[in-house]
Amino acid sequence: MKAGVYKPVDRIRARRYPVVNEDTGVVVALSLEDHATRYLEYKIADGKTLNVQFPNPNARGHLDLFKIENGAIKRIEGVSVSLPYYIHSLWTD
Repeated sequence: MKAGVYKPVDRIRARRYPVVNEDTGVVVALSLEDHATRYLEYKIADGKTLNVQFPNPNARGHLDLFKIENGAIKRIEGVSVSLPYYIHSLWTD
């Protein structure tokens, strides 16, 4: 977040954590990110300019797997898919 790479994300919604295993430190997270595409390029904290991946409003569906050790995130693996902007979530009302 401090690096500024999430600047194009307008909101994260429909968050779920269907798997939380405290014994192994594994967490599975699902979410939707909305990208209104208010701008096509943006600067991050180190001064670099980045371009948005898709120039039209869109949503991203995420499935992320976290490994937690000693109370800190040790590793994150994930996949995402592009979806229509502001798609209705099947996970929440």
